[in-house]
Amino acid sequence: MLGKTKEQNPTTEMSMSNPTQTQGRVLRDYYRLGLVTHQKAVSTDEGYVLAFKLKGSKDVHVLTKARGGPRHFASLDTLVEFLRTLGGAQPTLSIDLIPSTFFNQEHS
Repeated sequence: MLGKTKEQNPTTEMSMSNPTQTQGRVLRDYYRLGLVTHQKAVSTDEGYVLAFKLKGSKDVHVLTKARGGPRHFASLDTLVEFLRTLGGAQPTLSIDLIPSTFFNQEHS
């Protein structure tokens, strides 16, 4: 795990300065148990990354590949299709199109 993040508003903002990594099979269980409270598609140079928060935690998690590193989706369509395959209770997906403000700075 990479660590925890600090944030100003835990209900709506996510800071990606130091996210926790989570693989898809674990994420599926989180959705089935209704533990994911917020999720966000974040635009990067390589595509979109899925960031999310869990019930009762201020940590930000990022979906990762089995061999490590963030999982990038080529488009929002592919990310949404992936989410549909997971099933379970899912919160609204928000989108951050400006990666530099999301990955490199704390939200205020």
